Amino acid sequence: DKLRGNMDASEYKHVALGLIFLKYISDLQDDLSDAEDPEEYLAENVFWIPKEARWSHLQDNARQATIGKITDDAMLLLEASFPTVEEVEAELGKVSNPLEEQEGKILAETKAIRRKQDKKQQQTG
Repeated sequence: DKLRGNMDASEYKHVALGLIFLKYISDLQDDLSDAEDPEEYLAENVFWIPKEARWSHLQDNARQATIGKITDDAMLLLEASFPTVEEVEAELGKVSNPLEEQEGKILAETKAIRRKQDKKQQQTG
């Protein structure tokens, strides 16, 4: 209660989970040798964290009166470092989806069968 102050518990969980995630990816990043080379992290499938968004930066500034703003800025910087949902969806849209292709073929075949049936019905009726 002391940490969250007047913030509702359902709202505070987002803050707490964000900090836990930041600590987790910071620990993963610390395991790699060259902390300033984003390509090394990508090769290891590890998030690269900008210097001002790292857990160590928050620790170094924990006793500052502005730690709330420093944390907010770190989270915003971290968010900006990753693609948006729209960017990911656009990238995924470039990959062919075999199920969608199959559905399209089935739909086209179904329409063709219906057209044949309609044509046959018109000829007999």
